[in-house]
Amino acid sequence: HHCSHYLMSSPRRIHRVKAPGFIVWGKQDGLVPPIYADDFKNLLSDSEVFIVDKAAHVPQLERQDIVSPAVIKFLS
Repeated sequence: HHCSHYLMSSPRRIHRVKAPGFIVWGKQDGLVPPIYADDFKNLLSDSEVFIVDKAAHVPQLERQDIVSPAVIKFLS
């Protein structure tokens, strides 16, 4: 699985990210299941996960009505 390969090969680099992270994931993502969101959260020290219901692999486009306000709130 591509995501698991990325997670296995990236810990050397991903720990360098010092900025807060906002991980947006579609609850119905069939390509990269939402369980991987927690893996990314564990690798990014200052991050939060936002699971978007009724969205698949591109939640920022599929559910702009929910994602855009959440991103604005995170950035505020």
